[in-house]
Amino acid sequence: MSVQGNLEYGKFSDRLREEILKELLALANQITGLAKQYAPEATTHLRGSIDYLVREASVGIAVEVGSPVEYGAYVEFGTKPHWISREGFDALVRWVDEKQLDRISRFVKHGTTSRASRKVKEGQKYSQREKEIRAIAYAIKTKISKRGTQAQRFMEKSLRELGLEFQLDKDSNSMVYSVDLGEYLTPRMQMLNEKAAGRI
Repeated sequence: MSVQGNLEYGKFSDRLREEILKELLALANQITGLAKQYAPEATTHLRGSIDYLVREASVGIAVEVGSPVEYGAYVEFGTKPHWISREGFDALVRWVDEKQLDRISRFVKHGTTSRASRKVKEGQKYSQREKEIRAIAYAIKTKISKRGTQAQRFMEKSLRELGLEFQLDKDSNSMVYSVDLGEYLTPRMQMLNEKAAGRI
């Protein structure tokens, strides 16, 4: 899942190309910052992985903002109801533990936010705390199997806030928001030309 844009340079001077590059770097930085702001707090790994890449060639420039995290698209676009694999459940257990969601459950049930003991009693597989964490993870797993996950649209919100027009391109392996960089730059070209000429 990413935002991508390409721009062919055409017959631009080197100075104008430099100004265009600065403008597109600033845009990529803005999109990245907003995407990190809008990405759900629960997925700090996803939020921290959002970054941009600018590739320049003699004929043009390509800008991409996104995350290499494989579940980023699921957070952005949501999912249909599905069963979570054993590995997915283990990751969900770790997430519940990291977020200390068992404290909320204990507060609701017992009026305390202290965590249960991690000590495993003889003859048992899990400690009381692990049982509570796994029960919460199982409840989340069950909800996902019945309802799926809700789309967060953090990338889309970022593009809309910046007033960028985009289209969603889907293929068998990915979904990409495409932004027309030429359209973005058109109202800014006079200013960029003046900067390149040294008048600003």
